[in-house]
Amino acid sequence: MIAWNPEQYLRFGSERTRPSRDLASAVPLEAPGTILDAGCGPGNSTAVLKEFWPHARIQGVDASEEMLGAARRALPEAAFSRADLDGDLSALGSFDLVFSNAVLQWLADPGQGLSRLFALVKPGGALAVQVPACTPARSAEGRLETCDAHRLMADTAREAPFAAYTAGCTRLKTLEAPEAYRRLSPQARVTMWETRYCHLLDGYDGLLQWYRGTGMRPYLESLPDKESRALFEERFLERAREEYPLAADGKLLFWFRRLFVVAVRR
Repeated sequence: MIAWNPEQYLRFGSERTRPSRDLASAVPLEAPGTILDAGCGPGNSTAVLKEFWPHARIQGVDASEEMLGAARRALPEAAFSRADLDGDLSALGSFDLVFSNAVLQWLADPGQGLSRLFALVKPGGALAVQVPACTPARSAEGRLETCDAHRLMADTAREAPFAAYTAGCTRLKTLEAPEAYRRLSPQARVTMWETRYCHLLDGYDGLLQWYRGTGMRPYLESLPDKESRALFEERFLERAREEYPLAADGKLLFWFRRLFVVAVRR
């Protein structure tokens, strides 16, 4: 099993943190006293929360000890603990703000995970969620988007020799806006929107480095050794080169679509 690598994840720390900042800026709470950062990762989202609400008591939780270790080193004054967001979260208590940045797609059922997080919100409090939108959307032909990168990975996984190992691997899920609204609207005032971020990556290797730390992990974890993982990565890059040309300056324009949901409990 390939463990989470905080250093690999934070190679794109600025790009991965910007959605946290955009989500926090849309929370309609002036001074939440208690905040849960659900799936805090290496603490970059927790740092944003402390910046927005410096006097709040913030609890960060994550399933990865590697990520929690990085978070504790980055923010020694904050509280971090291990928690499985696929399990019972009631022991965590209740919070004025439950914040979740790019986490639900890793759960067995993102919709159920959304409901579990909302159950921790106090009356008058808010749930704020951001999740990558990896399913196909109307996009400009020839433009590399999130769904295209996932298609390239899935096509590579169906090839020999990878298919023998990747057929049963757990792939990233997604959360669609209609399901989020259905689950939250009976008890909350819901606001939703999508944003496409254009990331200027350092060529095709930049695309590999982006997904090596996140969406490619389920495929790489299923392969038996370093050689097969390297071969998978190279075949993925070959596919990307075939379909998506670089800009004149060598940059690869990568359009990343994300869904944002803010729900204020009535």
